[in-house]
Amino acid sequence: MAPREGLRPREAGSAQGDDEMKKGRKTSVTIRIEDDILQWYRAQVHKAGGGSYQTAMNGALRRAMESSQGHADEHSGPLLRNAGFRFREI
Repeated sequence: MAPREGLRPREAGSAQGDDEMKKGRKTSVTIRIEDDILQWYRAQVHKAGGGSYQTAMNGALRRAMESSQGHADEHSGPLLRNAGFRFREI
């Protein structure tokens, strides 16, 4: 399999290489975001001199994920339930 463009080769068995591959891989999804949130991100990117609002949103999601590492089971459920999310089996 040929390496994907934009990804650096990793050393076999390297935990750091595994993390780099995970961070470099992106999946196209369709997501519904409230208009005011989307406009805010677009405005922030514009104020910063340009770029991608999607990259900015991905960065914010990554920081949230990394700051809650090890706490997901304990904290995510109540947080999401309090925000009105409903869980269903898939």
